[in-house]
Amino acid sequence: MYKNAKDFLEKNPSPVVLQEPHPLLREISSEIKDLDGMKALIPVMVRIMKEEGGIGLAAPQIGFNQRLFIIHIPETENRSETKIVAINPVVLEKKGSICLEEGCLSVDGKLVPVERSAQILVEYENESKQKVQTVLSGLAAVCFQHELDHLNGVLISDYIKV
Repeated sequence: MYKNAKDFLEKNPSPVVLQEPHPLLREISSEIKDLDGMKALIPVMVRIMKEEGGIGLAAPQIGFNQRLFIIHIPETENRSETKIVAINPVVLEKKGSICLEEGCLSVDGKLVPVERSAQILVEYENESKQKVQTVLSGLAAVCFQHELDHLNGVLISDYIKV
């Protein structure tokens, strides 16, 4: 669809968050091979995420179907700030279990209890093209897995038990 982020932004100068049942949200995202325009797309995604009141945003949620997401979890009394720009992210190891109610910018108004791994070892490229390998736990681990779901066409509504 788009060859890179530069191409996406030229054709979509003001992207918005797509809502379920938009078909693009169900597609598996392509690996990012061409980082052209990524430096311009990341601040656009951060702005959209903050305007919408989220703590994470995956590129497919704004119509760019490639393997990129951002996370910004603010610091509180009980946790440190987490900022991640993840290009082509993967989870290498999983430990434990945690169940939190999750919301989603693409699934308006729903909170869904989702069971995920409590601690994960992840690998991704950052915006400087550096390979990062780190361990995440708690809310950061949950958020990483939530955003990774978006890259695989999975939404929190898929976790609703009937």
